[in-house]
Amino acid sequence: MAKDGNGLQQLSFLIGKWKTVGEVLESPKSKPLRIDGIDSYQWTLDNKFILHESQVMMGDAPTKVIEFIGPQDSLKNKYVLRAFDNTGAFLTMHGTIINQGIFLVTGDKIRSTLQA
Repeated sequence: MAKDGNGLQQLSFLIGKWKTVGEVLESPKSKPLRIDGIDSYQWTLDNKFILHESQVMMGDAPTKVIEFIGPQDSLKNKYVLRAFDNTGAFLTMHGTIINQGIFLVTGDKIRSTLQA
């Protein structure tokens, strides 16, 4: 479990292995791209971060991602997420707890809701 003071304990509902299903829209008029796979979340680096590993199919493309979720910025009430994928791409996103057990992740052209 995360140590008090870094805000990550609020995300403990994510810890574990999850079956992931969903859809991605490139634009409001595009056909949805199906996502199906497994995601796992675990404490790492002396419980200072959460490591997220994802292995999913995005349509017909196998996609692997590792992501680090860092401590909460108490002034902005947000978490910083940094993700890296098997194509060499990387991005920074922000996460906010919008309700107990619901985590909203946003970034450039990304909006995802994680719910326990």
